[in-house]
Formats: sequence, structure tokens, C-alpha cells
Amino acid sequence: MSYSVLNGFSRAVQGYILGLLLLSASAYAQSPAEVTSGALTIKKINEVQLLEIITPQNRPKLINFWATWCDPCRDEFPELVALSAEFGGKVDVITISLDDPVEIDRDVLRFLLDVKATMPSYLLWTSDEGAVMRKISENWSGALPFTVIYDGEGKLQYQKMGRFKADVIRAALARLSVPAVPVSEHR
Repeated sequence: MSYSVLNGFSRAVQGYILGLLLLSASAYAQSPAEVTSGALTIKKINEVQLLEIITPQNRPKLINFWATWCDPCRDEFPELVALSAEFGGKVDVITISLDDPVEIDRDVLRFLLDVKATMPSYLLWTSDEGAVMRKISENWSGALPFTVIYDGEGKLQYQKMGRFKADVIRAALARLSVPAVPVSEHR
């Protein structure tokens, strides 16, 4: 191939990549920063906001990364809702969707309403998911679902790539001396 053909090809590829970036930026800008339905609010966040959110405030945090297109994520979500109710007020349970921002008020909101989620929910949008994943856990490859528990001082105490087991989460929280709320109190 001649230089001029390669140079033309290179410009075409650069144009294609630029077009994708602009389309992605446009989709991000068009999606709402927050959607609310009843008591449920989903906020769109970036990596800086994520790091603020996951910082424990003197009590444990259970954080679940998920997406509506992830079957195991959807399968485990009712258990996450139950755990949130069971440990209500004793553990900050938050969910972070990795769906596309344009789905925040469509698929994400609909799913969370269907499973009766009430915990704080966010949709992460970042240009460098790999960097964010490494800040959460060096062992996270990006597979979903991904669940972590930090103690009140911010030390990682539990992590699970793939579907979690509720009894394992309960045991991890018990090791942190977090009592469950009696069943009659979280109905």
C-alpha cells in the first residue's frame, strides 16, 4: 500500500473514532443527571463523585455494581433489596449501575421500581472504567455483578465478582459487628 492510501485510511479511522466519541458525549449530555419516581432517585455520577460516595462515613458500606443487561445482576437484586432492609440504618447499601446513561430513566428506573429498591442508586458514566475498577479493587476485572463491603474506616473487607450469596454477606457483616434489624422492624 502506498503512503497516501494508508494516510487516507488513518484519517478515516480517526474520523470514525471522533464520531463515536461525539455521539457518546451527546448521549451523556442528553440523559438526565437524576431521575426520581416516588422515594427512588437515581443519580448519574462520574468517577470523582463515585469515590466520594464509596468513602465510608464511620459505618460499613455494601456496594453493588450491576447493569440491567446482566442476568446474574438482575437475579441477585431481590436479595440485595432484602439485605438493605435487613441491615437498614446499620450499613450503607448502595447500588451503582454501569448501564449507558440514556437508560437511566428507562431500563434502570423501571428495573429498580420492579424490584422495589429503596437504597441509594447511581449510574456511573466514566471515560476510563478500568481506572475506576482499579480504585475499587485491584482484583476486579470488570465482570458484573461485583459486590464489595468496606468497614467504617474504609478498608475493603469483602469482594465478590459474580453473584453473591446472601448468607455470605450476612457473615461478612457479622464479622464487622453489624446486627441485622429484626424482621418485624423492616416490613
